[in-house]
Amino acid sequence: MAVKFSGFDELVNDLNNLGTIGNKIGKQAVEEGAKIVLEQQKKDAPRDSENNDHGADKLDITEIKKYSKSGTVVGRVGISAENWEEAKHLYFQNYGYELWKNGKMINTHVGWIDDSFKKCKDKATKVIIDVASKEIDKILK
Repeated sequence: MAVKFSGFDELVNDLNNLGTIGNKIGKQAVEEGAKIVLEQQKKDAPRDSENNDHGADKLDITEIKKYSKSGTVVGRVGISAENWEEAKHLYFQNYGYELWKNGKMINTHVGWIDDSFKKCKDKATKVIIDVASKEIDKILK
């Protein structure tokens, strides 16, 4: 007695395609989400009213990395070694600093990076899920 499966070859083919494309989908989805976070950070970064050349314009998506063992994709947004000189004041605004002349602690904008992320977290997550879903649907069609 023989058993015949129909569609099994297509399923195996789809799974193989998902395996090779999965890396690209993850990075692409995280990059789209990172763009949302970057846009929000540029809006929320503390600005000096007297200085038109502002470090917020130098904030960038600094890295999109996939870890091979876990398959986790991580996106880093904001301040990095590449834009440190132009954006370091935003780093110090986020954590606070002490004026060297009088020892006064400046903490007006402490936590602005976290606050900015909280504003756009849900939107960025939705974009990541939407992009990943669309790419997977393309493969399965």
